[in-house]
Amino acid sequence: MILVFDVGGTSLRIGCYCEKQRRLVKQARIATPNFVNSPLRDRDLVEQLFRTMKDAAHTLGVAYDTVVAALPGPVTAEGYVTALPTVLGAKLDRPIPAVAQLQALFDTQNVHVLNDITAAGYRYLTPQHHTFHIVSSGSGIGSKLFIDGKPLTGHQGDAGEIGHLLHPLCPKELRCDCGGEGHIGAVSSGRGTLRLFKLRASQQPTAYLNSALGKTTPTYDLLQTSSLVDAFQQRDPWTLEVMDDAIRPLAHALAATRAVSGVASYILLGGFLCALGEPYRKRLAGLCTSFFDAGDWNDTIALGHADDNNGLIGCALYAQGLLRHEHESQPL
Repeated sequence: MILVFDVGGTSLRIGCYCEKQRRLVKQARIATPNFVNSPLRDRDLVEQLFRTMKDAAHTLGVAYDTVVAALPGPVTAEGYVTALPTVLGAKLDRPIPAVAQLQALFDTQNVHVLNDITAAGYRYLTPQHHTFHIVSSGSGIGSKLFIDGKPLTGHQGDAGEIGHLLHPLCPKELRCDCGGEGHIGAVSSGRGTLRLFKLRASQQPTAYLNSALGKTTPTYDLLQTSSLVDAFQQRDPWTLEVMDDAIRPLAHALAATRAVSGVASYILLGGFLCALGEPYRKRLAGLCTSFFDAGDWNDTIALGHADDNNGLIGCALYAQGLLRHEHESQPL
């Protein structure tokens, strides 16, 4: 059995993957200890997160021989995590030896740690489909290029951290979870989009109150991402306008990546993005075209599986590949 974790900024997913049956045989989802719901900060909060993972594994009650954890931040080849912004809400003072700490906690040397988007990418890797760009919008924004079956991670593990790119279209009033200003993740992620809607509502009170959102939630501070999804699906004009403002910085980043790499296959993941669904995909494709008119964006952007298991299954397939020496992450 392979014990797998997919840690997000909001939810922590855990499962046991049976190699013989080639499927998850047990799984659970709980709240991630984070800067919103925990009084702890920095390394104390990371320790709480790891203890929560251990406790969650105990509740599954299944024996395992391998542990694979997908974490929402850059992971170095040496097993250090250099940032966990959607969990910590701030920068780390120094890297955390995640592999070593989890080895001690789980009392086994057979522990592997990956970036969460890297892990998800392994679910979509096949002999026929081995060069693509995974993009996720959930609590934060993340991405990863897979070239010829190998994720490009960079020597510091930070390749694909497009959510922390500064962008002129991102209002500096909106702070990223890492503490930075003007980052793409502060606008285009699920949390960021909600912040942008609240900012626009404060700037355009009449337009907001006349919108579908304003009619259901007159006090904009009470807005939730679920409300945005509902109004977006209803094609409310003001909601669509602000949503385009949220998508545009991400579209620009993807267009730049394609112009540089030539990779023309995109897979969209993330709870927020998948909730918005096909209408979001089409708007993203259109905005990508406005920045880099390659002519086929609508044909090359696809929605991934919306079953919430991308990271868990990807972790298991990664571990199986390691055992067979099939997949090895290679720094850029």
